Amino acid sequence: LYFSPNGDGSKDTTTITALITRPSDWTLEIKDSGSTVVRTFTGTGTSISTIWDGKDNSQVLLSEGEYSYTITATEPSSGAFATEDGTSNITIDLALPIAQITSPIANQEVYENVTITGTAFDAVNFDYYRLYYGAGTNPTTYTYFASGTTNVTNGTLGTWYTQNRNNGIYTLKLLVMDKAGNSTETTVLVNLVNATLSDFTVSAEFDPASNQSSAINYTLGAGGFVTIRVGTNAA
Repeated sequence: LYFSPNGDGSKDTTTITALITRPSDWTLEIKDSGSTVVRTFTGTGTSISTIWDGKDNSQVLLSEGEYSYTITATEPSSGAFATEDGTSNITIDLALPIAQITSPIANQEVYENVTITGTAFDAVNFDYYRLYYGAGTNPTTYTYFASGTTNVTNGTLGTWYTQNRNNGIYTLKLLVMDKAGNSTETTVLVNLVNATLSDFTVSAEFDPASNQSSAINYTLGAGGFVTIRVGTNAA
């Protein structure tokens, strides 16, 4: 169980729950890796649902690492009590994952199928990464186009298929999340320059046997190569 009490609104707290068979006075103790009690909660009843914000009893944010917890429940009428350790440790993780786009580089001209390479990495508890594109230098909205659930280091993150996009400036964004709610994002501007062909015309009929020729005209936008195939058209 991971959480990141850093105030970013994502997994800033964790909730510890438990059921008690009889109405009891209970104590919940959170301990560090050296078994020192760093936070104590108390209450009464047959259930526990306690929100921990990662702070100690003095309201000081604790350091990263694993924490365990113990619950002691005491029945008021008989004084009988039971102690139970938590079934799993709780980890405070404040380290940000790594998000890097190495290709394409800033302001690079791109076209057709664009391979995005870079790094999406977290050493402890990687969750996922996602790739987005948005029109312009400061997009108000982004469109998701690729993702992954394993670490990638200096490798392929995804492919942006651009055939149905208008040419122009786009922002590519990489978002990397870990299981504690920490996130890192990075962006790069690219210039989409898919080739466009327009104004295609062919001059009137001609007779090759008389050394006549025909002009084929077109406008090629954004560069590229043009292949013209000539065949017969039987009436």
